[in-house]
Amino acid sequence: MKILIEAQSLLRQRTGVGQYTYHLIEHLIPLLADKGHCLDLFYFNFLNKNKAIPQWRGAVENKQQTLLPGRALYYSWKKFAFPPLEWVTGSSDLLHFPNFIARPFNKGKAVVTIHDLSFVRYPQFAEKKNLDYLNHWIPDSVKRASRILVVSEFTKQELIDIYDVPEEKVVVAHNGVRSDFVPVNDAARVAALREKYQLPDKFALAVGTLEPRKNYSLLVKAYQVLKKSHKKCPPLIFVGPPGWNKEYERLKKMVAEKKLEKSIRFLFYVDDEDMVPFYSAATTLLFPSVYEGFGLPVLEAMACGTPVICSNAASLPEVAGSAAITLPPDNPEEWAEALTLFWEDESKQKEMAEKGLVQSKKFTWQQTAEKTLEAYEQALRD
Repeated sequence: MKILIEAQSLLRQRTGVGQYTYHLIEHLIPLLADKGHCLDLFYFNFLNKNKAIPQWRGAVENKQQTLLPGRALYYSWKKFAFPPLEWVTGSSDLLHFPNFIARPFNKGKAVVTIHDLSFVRYPQFAEKKNLDYLNHWIPDSVKRASRILVVSEFTKQELIDIYDVPEEKVVVAHNGVRSDFVPVNDAARVAALREKYQLPDKFALAVGTLEPRKNYSLLVKAYQVLKKSHKKCPPLIFVGPPGWNKEYERLKKMVAEKKLEKSIRFLFYVDDEDMVPFYSAATTLLFPSVYEGFGLPVLEAMACGTPVICSNAASLPEVAGSAAITLPPDNPEEWAEALTLFWEDESKQKEMAEKGLVQSKKFTWQQTAEKTLEAYEQALRD
């Protein structure tokens, strides 16, 4: 079997779909090699000739297109659904599109990964150009794909409810957590991290792009409640790049208006190698998102032994299980009360940390790859 995976997301900073694509390919390679399958990776590199995707050992061929501007081809695909992909890459038995949209093709079977349907449920949280694009092409992609991969049972049900997709066409392959996400017990390593980022002994952590769907304004409001009630609590540190719609500016203004500058801090980027000790150093992860197809920071924090308080919306209860404190995403007073009780109870912190370690082991990229290969084989039997 000859498999082609679109790997364009690996050229950008690897967050979200890029992380998914990277870890999926890494764990698929030995599985495919054992069965004698060939894997090709397709991406455009016209404007980034000095930047390359990772090079893996094994039966992998990188179909890098440096002579054809990717922007022009993507525009043609969006506007005219032309030309078919095999005109550029050659034919394949199976095509996997890991970023929501199946490109035009004439030959082979297609598998597409749908990570979430937030743009349908919460269109106000999506950029208009992306909203129009997804609303136009996802129904077509879902129809043309032989199998649809989703990252949670929640997203599977959303897909069935919204697009009336036959249940047997949808395969759940949960996201995983990297094997290096483990508690850091090296005091010197944690101390070096605290010095590098000027971190206090105790702090709450929020990880993710600063965008409206993440609902970070709730945390600012909860800290305001704590301030008014004169409750002491660790400062909150946001780690994540500024998102669209000036969400960072809005949050920063809220923090200033409520005079919370000493309690809330923004760190846009943290070096990738620092994320594991960063999670480990945190007192707790706060994740109040109103909609997630999966919610990877919840899993990463648990794997590092960091207790989690997250919203009870969408897929988050599925990922967190009973190993996190889950709260409604619309009640800052309830979050403030929970934070106070949690931070004052070290035995509860230890209990939730231990539960989180157990819960995180249920999700591995190896399992993601195995379920993905099952979807490939099902698609080819159609």
